[in-house]
Amino acid sequence: MFIFYVGTSKENLETAKNELFKEIGLIKKDGITDEELLSAKKELTGAHKMWLQKIQNVASKAAADELCGAGYLNYTKFENRINHVTKECVVRAARKYLDDYSYVLLTIKGDSSQ
Repeated sequence: MFIFYVGTSKENLETAKNELFKEIGLIKKDGITDEELLSAKKELTGAHKMWLQKIQNVASKAAADELCGAGYLNYTKFENRINHVTKECVVRAARKYLDDYSYVLLTIKGDSSQ
């Protein structure tokens, strides 16, 4: 599952949606920069290291991975896998999974009476 989030005002809702789809199209066409890839890798691996600080997270992940056949130490391979992702991998995944027809768009509008 891929999740994109945009925060905007009610007045800019259509513009924000159009810009989001435009950006997705650009990723599919042109890919991402080295800086964007490095930033994403740092964010993901940093969040994973923080997640590992709770023993219950490690235990539940190890148990689930063992039950699924990936092995109880599968979680230890996460950072290495993330660091092996290339810009070409991102483009290939975007072209495969981010098509123009298979998505769910959820819009949450605030209560204007308050």
